[in-house]
Amino acid sequence: MPGLEAENVVVGSFGGVYIAPEGTPMPTAVTPALASPWVNIGYIGEDGVTFSLSRDTEDIMAWQSAEAVRRLVTAEPKELSFELLEFDPESVKLAFRGGDVTVGTGLATYTPPDANEVTVQAAVVEWNDQGFTWRFCAKRVEVSGDVEFTLARTDAVRLPLTLALLAADAPSWSILSDADAWTGATTLAAPASTSKAAA
Repeated sequence: MPGLEAENVVVGSFGGVYIAPEGTPMPTAVTPALASPWVNIGYIGEDGVTFSLSRDTEDIMAWQSAEAVRRLVTAEPKELSFELLEFDPESVKLAFRGGDVTVGTGLATYTPPDANEVTVQAAVVEWNDQGFTWRFCAKRVEVSGDVEFTLARTDAVRLPLTLALLAADAPSWSILSDADAWTGATTLAAPASTSKAAA
């Protein structure tokens, strides 16, 4: 029953971001810990992970009305943003959209991908609070936008990253949780459809 429930206030104070090759089955529970081919990409900047779920719309206007007579959904962009703090091969390959690391005697070499190479992966963001776990699971993600980093005497090397969710078999993303408020939640009735039945 909706109300004032302090235990439903969630603090994402600890967690991790996991990456796997495209097509890796999504987890269906919050345990056990994610194993290969899932890779924990390590420390994330103190601001954590930002989720952006947008909806782009287009209004259809009519001569006889100052308000829109209909609104079309033209896109629903979804993104995950965070900073990678570990400058290691896994982080670099993720940030730079692929590539390879070869290891010789006492020396490793990173070779970036071809300019037209596209790297699509699966992602899971996991966080814990009050003994419960949540997992945001995305079947297909790709690095979006620019990746910039700075070498400075006063700070760590940070790789700010945005992962854009791509179309996938429904559901393209989901949230798993074992929290009491979720496992014992009452399903709310969906709003009534405003579509007119065919005559």
